[in-house]
Amino acid sequence: SAGTDTATKDVVAPVPAIDSVLPSPTNGGVTVTWHGNENGGYSVRVGGTDCATGTVIASGTYTTQPNTVSTVIPAGDLANGVNTIRVCMTDLAGNDGSTVGSVTKDTTPPAVTVTSVVRDPSTGNVTVRWSATESGNYTLRAGGSDCSTGQVVASGAYTSANVVDVVVPPQWIGVGETAL
Repeated sequence: SAGTDTATKDVVAPVPAIDSVLPSPTNGGVTVTWHGNENGGYSVRVGGTDCATGTVIASGTYTTQPNTVSTVIPAGDLANGVNTIRVCMTDLAGNDGSTVGSVTKDTTPPAVTVTSVVRDPSTGNVTVRWSATESGNYTLRAGGSDCSTGQVVASGAYTSANVVDVVVPPQWIGVGETAL
């Protein structure tokens, strides 16, 4: 008597997932952490519109499903502005799948505007009022010749939508000084 063998054809595409793109935004490179639901070939690309275009950053065989892989994208492979990151996979049956993430490369420093420096005659404190074109962290220094020298007087976070007032106690202001 003859037996019947059956085979099931795999027609389901692999599903890669981007777990993180850090840091973002960046002024340097980033690390993309990703994983897939099947083993098979992969490529990590920057730019392009599909898995045949863009710059291939890494490629090979993914054999550790469902473990994550960390792929470093050097700063030189990122354009200033928003960059598309694509993880493409082909499973052992030849089915293709992909996922997309993004990272913003920002190499333009914020423009800072000091709108006033006012000394309170009763306390000697000086209030520095300023704003910036981007949100971020700030450090206000007294003395020094650039943004990395001098005594730190105040620091913190700010948002670009706000004007920031920083009060500087008189011990940080020299006699006759009007600017920090």
